[in-house]
Amino acid sequence: MAQKVLVIGSQGYIGSRLCGYLIDKGIYCKGIDTGFFKKSIIKKTDDFLICSKDVRNINEDEIKDFQCVVLLSAISNDPFGDLDPKLIYNPTTEYTLKIAKICKKNKIKFIFPSS
Repeated sequence: MAQKVLVIGSQGYIGSRLCGYLIDKGIYCKGIDTGFFKKSIIKKTDDFLICSKDVRNINEDEIKDFQCVVLLSAISNDPFGDLDPKLIYNPTTEYTLKIAKICKKNKIKFIFPSS
């Protein structure tokens, strides 16, 4: 069985490169991304399947058939300092924990590279 990897945040700087790398290695790769940064990509992203979806709306059925989930999607900062930190970090924490629990329940490797 071929390896299957789900990359959440597949159209960002890292995700676009990672998906291309995985495909070059013969790994089936699917991406989920809202498309906020699809014009800022480093590598073309039309050579793999991308589902346009907000990470907060991902459900177990979309994850359970993969051997590995890489979560790159996040709001990482507020460069102007105008937003309440709870508006930035609480949703990210909530969906990260939700996806991690789904992965644990289904024995799926969960990779969360975070700064």
